[in-house]
Amino acid sequence: LQIQVEDLPESTCLWCEGSGRCRCPWCNGEGHRMEMEMKSSAGFQEDIEKMMKGEPVKLPGKVPVRCSACTGTKKLRCRYCRGSGKGIYGNNASLP
Repeated sequence: LQIQVEDLPESTCLWCEGSGRCRCPWCNGEGHRMEMEMKSSAGFQEDIEKMMKGEPVKLPGKVPVRCSACTGTKKLRCRYCRGSGKGIYGNNASLP
């Protein structure tokens, strides 16, 4: 028994619910990620001088950075239906 893919009916994509877009897994659908704050070379030099004197040095904090995967849109094209919003699933097929 062979079933041709063309013979299977299309239905709404189970993962994106027909929208063609899914929540970005890289930023968790927030549009930005928290990354370590980068210091300039001058700031780094100041920290070294403070450490040499025995003074406390402030650790770098985290700053929000726009997600490079979704470019801040919070969603990516659905990888299962490739953005079409439709899918072909074997459970929809009626076999002869």
